[in-house]
Amino acid sequence: MTSLLEKIHDYIFRVKRTSSMKVDAYVVKHPTMSIELDALKQLIDTASLPHIFKHIVSTPDIHKGFGCPIGTVIASKQIVVPAAVGYDINCGVRLMLLPLPIKEVEKRSETLLSRIWREIPAGEGEENIQVDEFTLKEVCEKGLRFSSYSSTSWFKKYTSFIEPEELDWRVDADESSSTLSAADFKRVSYRAIERGSSQLATLGGGNHFIEIGYIKEVFNISGDLKRWASEFFTPEKELTYIMIHSGSRGFGHQIGDDYMKPAKSMRKREGILPNQGLGFFYKSEDWYEAYLGAMACAANFAYVNRALMGAIIRKIFVETLGVEPILVRDISHNIARFEKFGKQTVLVHRKGAVSARKGKIVLLPGSMGTNSFVLLGEEEKHASLTFFSSAHGAGRVMGRREAAGKRGRPGKVSWEEFEKSMEGIKWKTKSKRSALEEAPMCYKDVNLVVETTEKAGIASRALELKPKLVIKG
Repeated sequence: MTSLLEKIHDYIFRVKRTSSMKVDAYVVKHPTMSIELDALKQLIDTASLPHIFKHIVSTPDIHKGFGCPIGTVIASKQIVVPAAVGYDINCGVRLMLLPLPIKEVEKRSETLLSRIWREIPAGEGEENIQVDEFTLKEVCEKGLRFSSYSSTSWFKKYTSFIEPEELDWRVDADESSSTLSAADFKRVSYRAIERGSSQLATLGGGNHFIEIGYIKEVFNISGDLKRWASEFFTPEKELTYIMIHSGSRGFGHQIGDDYMKPAKSMRKREGILPNQGLGFFYKSEDWYEAYLGAMACAANFAYVNRALMGAIIRKIFVETLGVEPILVRDISHNIARFEKFGKQTVLVHRKGAVSARKGKIVLLPGSMGTNSFVLLGEEEKHASLTFFSSAHGAGRVMGRREAAGKRGRPGKVSWEEFEKSMEGIKWKTKSKRSALEEAPMCYKDVNLVVETTEKAGIASRALELKPKLVIKG
C-alpha cells in the first residue's frame, strides 16, 4: 500500500487517488519514517468521505485511531465527522513558565510531586471536583468565563489562582476567548452529565501528563513569544516550564460515543460508510448542529479542566516556593472549528493536530522521557496544504498492549529498558503497567517530527524543553 505514496516534496507525499477516494490525501512525513499500514488505510477511507474541501492531510505523528488516524486534518462544507475530532474532545496542552531556575525547583521536587499527585487525581475514572447539573451547564456553555458568574465554594478556592488574562488570546490560538459560543447543553446526554459531574480538575490516564522541566535551548523568539522574551528566554538561566496535557475526560468521551453511534448507523443504512468508525452528519440534518453544540460543551469543559489543574499547580508553587507560574498558551488538538480559506468558510476537523498560523505558538510534546518543543507557525509555501496545521506530539509507534504485554505475557518494553530511558527524571505513574505503556520507545523520534514540520514550512522551532519531573496517569 505504501506504493501509493507519490513524492511531491522531500517531506510531503501524495496518496494516489484510488477509485473509492473522493479527494487526494497528503502525507507530511520524514523520508526515513515509515507510515503504519493501518493508519494509511484509515487515511484512504477518510478521503472516501463525501463533501470534503480540496483534500485531506496527515501530520508527521500519524498513527492508527478510531475511524480516521490520529494526526489527520480534514475540512468540509456540508458534513461533520465526529471520528475526525475523536473521543477526547479538546484534548490539549497548557504551557506555563516560572521565573525560577530548575535547580531551585528540584530542591523541592519531592514535595511538589507528592502534592500535585495528591491534589490532581491521575488515571482512568478518577474523580475530583463534584458539581451539580446547573453548575456543569454553566461550565459547558461559558467555559472559563464561568468564573465570572460562579459563587460556588470550590471555584472561589481557585479563582485567585486563575489569571484574568486566561480569558484572552492566551487560551488557544484559534479562539478570541476561552469559550466556544456554539455550546448547547441540551444536546448533552444524561450519561455524559453523570460522568462529567465529578471529573473537573482530573488528569486522566493514557498519554495525559503533567511535566515540569526547563528551557534547554532558545532558537527563535518572535510572534506570540515576544511578550516574555526578556524575562524567560535566556537558556543559561535554565528557567522552569510546566506543561499539562489533558482533555474532556469521560464527559467528552461519552459525547463522542453518543454521536459516533448514530452517525455510523445512519450512513450504514445508506451504504456510504467507508469504515465502521467513519460515520458523519449532513449539514441539512438536525444531528449536525446537535453534535457541534455538544462538542463545544465538551471543549469548554476541557478548557476549564486544564485551567483548574493549572490553578491548583499555581497554588502549590506559590505555597511551596513563593513564585507564581505564568500562563503562556492553552492549545487544543482534537476539535472542529469554522475557519476561512480565501473566500470559503469550512469546518476544519483536527484530530491530533494543532493550528499553526503565522507567528502563533504550537506546543509539540515528546514522550515522558524525551524533550518537547515550542514552535511558531510559519505559513510558508506548503503550509496551506495542511490547512495551517502542525503535528501535536511525537506519535506512537508501538501499541500499549504490544509495549506492556497482555494475558500474563511480557511486552516488548522491559522494566530495565524503561528505567534506563528515564534516567535523570523523577516520575510518578498510576501503575507499573501504565509506565511501560507510555515508555519513550513507544513513540516516534520527536526530533524527526520537528525537522519534518520545519522542512515542510509549517512551523519552526522556538524553544526546546527538557523534562525533569513527570506525572502520568
